[in-house]
Parts: sequence; structure tokens; C-alpha cells
Amino acid sequence: MKKNILFIDHHAELGGGEIALLEIIKNLDRRRFHPLAVLGDGGPLQDELGKLDAEAIVDKLPGYFRQLDRDPEKKNKLTAFIRSAFCLPIFIKNIKSVITEKNIDVVYINSIKSSLYGIPAARQTKCRIIWHLHDCLTRDFYSLWIIPLIIFLTNRADKIICVSDAVKKYFIKAGGNPNKAVVIYNGVDLERFNPNISGEFVKKQLGLSGQRIVSMIGRLESWKGQRVFIKAAKIISEKRDDIIFLIVGGPLFGFAEYEKELKTMVEQLGLKNKVLFLGFRAGPKQIYAGSDVIVHCSVKPEPFGRDIIETMACGKPVISTELGAPGEIIEDKKDGVLIKPNNPKLLANKILKLIDNPRAARILGANAREKAEEQFDIADIAGQVEELL
Repeated sequence: MKKNILFIDHHAELGGGEIALLEIIKNLDRRRFHPLAVLGDGGPLQDELGKLDAEAIVDKLPGYFRQLDRDPEKKNKLTAFIRSAFCLPIFIKNIKSVITEKNIDVVYINSIKSSLYGIPAARQTKCRIIWHLHDCLTRDFYSLWIIPLIIFLTNRADKIICVSDAVKKYFIKAGGNPNKAVVIYNGVDLERFNPNISGEFVKKQLGLSGQRIVSMIGRLESWKGQRVFIKAAKIISEKRDDIIFLIVGGPLFGFAEYEKELKTMVEQLGLKNKVLFLGFRAGPKQIYAGSDVIVHCSVKPEPFGRDIIETMACGKPVISTELGAPGEIIEDKKDGVLIKPNNPKLLANKILKLIDNPRAARILGANAREKAEEQFDIADIAGQVEELL
């Protein structure tokens, strides 16, 4: 008999956690599991679930709830928290109704905010609870009083899937139950992302044939380190004129002002023709293929780093800061390059070293592909998740 699995997320944008959710649902054994999702808003995630023949119910959350900031550079107003707390009972009730009407066996929480109504609803209906934790529970991202609330809720789940050892470490350090936590890395579709993809099409499309390309792929958020990437681009551009820098990703979760800041920074540094903003691209495999080097430069602990494993799957060299999960995903100088954070000069030097040594770059890329096949195959990852359902 099939198990009915209810996946809950508080929004419908395509961030790293949501892409991970899609990959798991896509690879679930439909002979054993029937997926259903409740989302806090309509959007791309709902559309993608539809393509997977997975029903998605939209229970629209208030904007002030969905847009509560975790950005370490921003502060939330107390009134926003109070208003959000008062809206929770109705959404708990709605989730309970879905659980009852759809005969749900397992509730699968995919975000911090959705836990605030998903956990109570699942507990009250005596459902098994799986929480997929995509966040490092540190003061870098959350206020002192929010972390205990998160831990209170997570400890009421039956199992917590941590996307890296780093996430598990911070979870336990914050007071999480170590007996409930299990590490399951995010996975990547090794057929979709592979070393045989040609990058020539995207180069021609962008008018970059003959140029060397260095790309940074991921949502625009201050802690992701786009400022450092732009500063490194400035250092390199003062020495070389044959390298173009691509920033691929959109300002999800209310970061439109940050995108404007970055574009202003590029103009002020005289890099308008050197640093190109491409916006969000779903599955940017041609960008990986067309790039000589991919950079990941988070300045706060990175819970995982999907762009890193996609880069590896494409057989391309990646340079990443060592904070959080990248330090465990990448073996320095074997299948990638690890660097200290917030150091544009060091980043620029590492980029140039790989650009000027294509043989070393190819070896790193080949080793990275081998690691992706061994550790990050989505078919294997989905199987690990299924064992917990």
C-alpha cells in the first residue's frame, strides 16, 4: 500500500532547498509513495511540481510572514513577528484538514517557517514527521531567541535530515537531539549535468566566443559573497582583458535592493562590460559548460552549496570558501580549491592560477566528476530519504 507524503514549504520560489525538494519528489518510487505538497504561495515551485504530476495545494501565507528576514545584515520588526504569530492558528487548522482528507502518513517539513504550522498540525494528527534542515542554526542567520524556538520544534520531529555535517554540527550545538539527526547530502542529476554538455551555444548567445569565463551561480543574497566576487573581478580586470565574469541568479526572498547595490558597485568600479548579470536560470547547465571556472564565495557558513555539486557533475573546476559544507564536499587541490572567506585578492589569484593552467583545471574537473558520481547521485540520495519515510 502506498504511503501518502505531505511536503510543506512556506513559499514557491526556487531556492536551493526547493530544488532539492523537487529532485527528491522526481526520484521517489511512485509504486511506494504518493507525494502531495502544500505551499505558502503560488509560483515556479508549484509549476515544477505540476510537471512531475505531484499535486500542489496553495494555502497563501501573508506576505509579512513569508518575508521575515534571516539576512544577518537586516533586522525584523517586532510587529512583524507578532502579526505572524497571530496568523498561525488558521494555517495549522488548514494543514490538519489536508492531513485528514488526504490520509497523509508522513509530513515532510522543508523550511524553517513552514515548521511553525506544519509541526503542530502533524503532532496533533499523530503523523510521522520528517524535517529536512537546509540551514545552519547560528547567530550569523538567526537571532538568539529564534534558535531555541527552532530547536523546540525540530526536536518534535521523528527524524531531522541535515544536508551536511556542518548543518548537523550547528543543530546539535544549538540543542538539537543528536539521536534524531541524520546527514543526507543533496543530490544532482548526473545525466542532466555532465561533462559532455557544450558551452558554445551560451557563449555565442552572450557574444562571448573566444573569451575566458568565470561564473558565480546562486541567488543574490548578501552572505553569498557577490561583493567579494566583484572585487576579485576588478583586481583581475586590471591585469587581463580576456576574462568575463558572470553573475547568475536572482534576488529571491526580497533582495531586490541588494541586486541594485551590486549593479551600482559594478558601474562604480568600471566593470559594466566585464561583469554581466544574467538573472535566474533554471538548471543553468550551459553556463557551467561554458565557464572555465566556477566560484562559490559565501562569507557565512554555507549549509550545502548546490552550485558546487552541479559544477562537479559537469566536470568543471570550482573555487569555494571553506565555511560550512564546502569544506567537507571539496578535497582541496584534488577535486576543487578551498580558500578563506572575504579575501578578493586571494580569490583573484586562485582564479588566474586555474585560467593559466588548463591542465590542472581539467584534472580538478575530472576528479570532481568522479566524486559527484560516488557521493551525490540523486538516485542514491532519494533512496536514502525513502528509508526514513
